[in-house]
Amino acid sequence: MTELGAGNGTGYPAATDTNDNPEVDSPAAGKTLVRADVPNDHSAAIIAMQTRSRFKKGADLPSATTLTLGSDGSYFDVTGTTTITGISAIGIGAVISLQFDGALTLTHSATLVLPDSLNITTESTDIATLIQDDATPTWRLLTFSRSDATSGGFLTNIVEDTTPQLGGPLDTNSKAINESEGAAVASATTTNIYGGNDGNTLHITGTTTIVDFTDASSVGQWRRIIFDGALTLTHGSGITLPGGANITTAAGDYAYVYADAVDAFTVAPYVRADGSIGTLKHENGGIEADISAVAIGDIVVGTGTGSMALVTSTGHSDGDVLTRQADGSVDYESIPAASTDFTVASKATGDSPYSASWGELVLCNTSGGNLEIDLPAAGSNGGKTIHIKHVTAGNTLTIDGNSSETIDGSATVTDTTAGNSYLVASDGTNVVII
Repeated sequence: MTELGAGNGTGYPAATDTNDNPEVDSPAAGKTLVRADVPNDHSAAIIAMQTRSRFKKGADLPSATTLTLGSDGSYFDVTGTTTITGISAIGIGAVISLQFDGALTLTHSATLVLPDSLNITTESTDIATLIQDDATPTWRLLTFSRSDATSGGFLTNIVEDTTPQLGGPLDTNSKAINESEGAAVASATTTNIYGGNDGNTLHITGTTTIVDFTDASSVGQWRRIIFDGALTLTHGSGITLPGGANITTAAGDYAYVYADAVDAFTVAPYVRADGSIGTLKHENGGIEADISAVAIGDIVVGTGTGSMALVTSTGHSDGDVLTRQADGSVDYESIPAASTDFTVASKATGDSPYSASWGELVLCNTSGGNLEIDLPAAGSNGGKTIHIKHVTAGNTLTIDGNSSETIDGSATVTDTTAGNSYLVASDGTNVVII
């Protein structure tokens, strides 16, 4: 065995060792022994690795663009705040640990390889462990331990993981999740609301009719879309709209789009900027009617088949009333004009009971007490009418059929509400209310 010393080109002091063991022997203090057949140009690396194998803490290192390592250990404190982009060479396979005394930036580069090619901002007492990968030298980060136990190791924020996944339900710990608004998307026949991935809320610009949306990456994804102007949103195989009808949008309208399948979407709800609800929900089955264009006086009614119909006031006049038709539907109808043959009779409590005559308009006032109106005989008077109006209420108005004759099958009709009106007619046997 030959000891490194004078004449071998290392600059280390000469020494003598008579041990013929071909392996590296324990050196005297301050000396290092190597096999005689090891080339001298590798001697420095061997010396450095033997010295660092003691895992000794070396002298503090000032931060620098290229951090210069000492030869007095393998664990160093790094002082200062200068950004580090590289580390000096000590030998392939060498492992070092650096403890940072403050905040500085470790910059990912060709010679300082960091996870996901991301820079790291250090904090006081953070520790990085690195290995020299080649002779360049290229250093690779093995571990990075944060001093703050809440940081969870190397990743300090979700931005550092571009494809994060949950291992279980997300507990927000009573904190809000603040979403972002994505870049505006131009309307198109197939509008790309799922391609940006920069926010769940998107503005839709332009006026091009929308027939479909681009495929979502998974079922269950949703977007909130806000329309910046007027366009047609088309109900069809790609998009299911409330009421099954197309929607003409207005600036400020918004809707939620849900991916029932990656290529099939439901819009619900659709909210209009002017405050109108735009749709009506049938109690027996979903949203049935788009009432965004319902005019004053129009009425949405049930059809008896689980859907709805619109009864329009178009073509009708003020004073027309909604009546049931022979087929069971409803529609507006005008009230027949009062016959000019009516004789007006105003009656009050003191006139009770009053015997009405065919062809009369009887105006009734019950403010002072009850009032009874007795009808004339219906027999042989078929087609004749009496109009009875409860003008002022307060007590009970009773309309009594003649003798045993009935009024719509009942002996009497009573009323306590001012404004109610009864047009009664003889069918030749009894009285009916028209």
